[in-house]
Amino acid sequence: MTCFLVEIPLSERDGTRVALATSTLRAAQVRMSRSGIPVRLRFAGLTAADARLVCMIEAPTTGDVRDLVALAFLPAERLREISGVDLPCGQNPAGNLGSGAQP
Repeated sequence: MTCFLVEIPLSERDGTRVALATSTLRAAQVRMSRSGIPVRLRFAGLTAADARLVCMIEAPTTGDVRDLVALAFLPAERLREISGVDLPCGQNPAGNLGSGAQP
């Protein structure tokens, strides 16, 4: 499966809004998985500069990611496919990822 980076604007930047958005994404993931569409929320985090929730989602297509976010009743502002990373999707590296250049 492919990994996608999704930016979701939040109206406020508090812990309650982030927790609610994350829990609705997880509930949407369960619903889609039950219907046979394998999607997985890998991680979610808040940007430092503005109130945006940035999520990495593993899914077969961009349409499946859009359906996941819509099912969670959240607006997807940007959606990008992640490629060119040497780490397998979902690996939790310790420390700095660096530039990705191989020595």
